[in-house]
Amino acid sequence: MARKKKKTYFGVIFWIASILVVLIVYLWNKPTITRVIEETGFMEVVKEKFSPAPTDKPSTENPAETKEPPKATQPEEKETEPTPKQTPLETPSPTPKPTKTLEKSKEPSHTTEETKKTINMLIYFAKVYDNGEVITAPVPRKIEYKDAPLTSTLKTLLAGPTETEKKSGIKNLIPEGTKLLGVSVKNRIAYINMSEDLRFNPLGQEGLLIELKQIVYTATQFPTVDKVQILIEGKIIPYLAPEGIPIGKPLKPDEI
Repeated sequence: MARKKKKTYFGVIFWIASILVVLIVYLWNKPTITRVIEETGFMEVVKEKFSPAPTDKPSTENPAETKEPPKATQPEEKETEPTPKQTPLETPSPTPKPTKTLEKSKEPSHTTEETKKTINMLIYFAKVYDNGEVITAPVPRKIEYKDAPLTSTLKTLLAGPTETEKKSGIKNLIPEGTKLLGVSVKNRIAYINMSEDLRFNPLGQEGLLIELKQIVYTATQFPTVDKVQILIEGKIIPYLAPEGIPIGKPLKPDEI
């Protein structure tokens, strides 16, 4: 009987000691055990397993919480926002259109006046004396231009002298009706493209020579031009006329 009590006593002590050891180990490793439980989702599984089954009874919660959330009303508000924005586009007013066209028509005139420049040049015309002698006669002019002063100067030359200049004996020996078809400058050479009318001068060879001087002298005033290449209808031809005035290469003023 004493032995049985003794065994029972030691058994109780053994289990108490075991529980204390487990408790100490748990407390010592509690952070690790907690982290493992959270990572594995063990507690969620236990809650789902032991949670009560849902009932079909109506909820006693606040009915306002079961209604659609405020987000459901936002799409309806967004759908109505474009309506007033699109209304001006669907019913355009006819009055702004004439206003815009009038503004556009005014703009070019203002910009043209603002960007127009002037330059003082000599326009080489001709003067014929009573004895038949013909020489070049430079006339000072104020040339208006926008972005191509050489082109504007040559157009002034083709326009001829003024009435006052004509009374003083100034003439233009470039044939009437001659047109300037294009002007470009490259490597200090002005390429001046003229119409076919330039080749026919009523004064013959002397008139052809003077008209050629008029063009070359007028163009070489510009500091960017040393020579002039005459083109007829976009082509380089060897002679200005059958009389034999060569224009097949760029010409300097002293080479005419």
